Amino acid sequence: MPFVNSQFKPPVVKVSKVFEIYSPQPDGIEIVKKAILDAISSSENKVKIQYISSPRYRITCYASNYKDAEKSLKKIFANIEKNIRGKGNFRVIE
Repeated sequence: MPFVNSQFKPPVVKVSKVFEIYSPQPDGIEIVKKAILDAISSSENKVKIQYISSPRYRITCYASNYKDAEKSLKKIFANIEKNIRGKGNFRVIE
């Protein structure tokens, strides 16, 4: 029954969070950009970042279940916080 398998799509859930990140350094935008890109590059799930307004961003993680999506977001947030420490501020808005 290869036809049935080709028609089946695994479930995809999405989890979104809003966060604030900024750096008062002269090259702050580059610091913020690098912190975000480095953090999402390590994710095994699909991740989408949207700019809301300075300093707010929305991150959406797509995964096969909520547990994996939340776990991936926690890992990304921990990496962002580690990358921005000492150069700026970061916080998650629930």
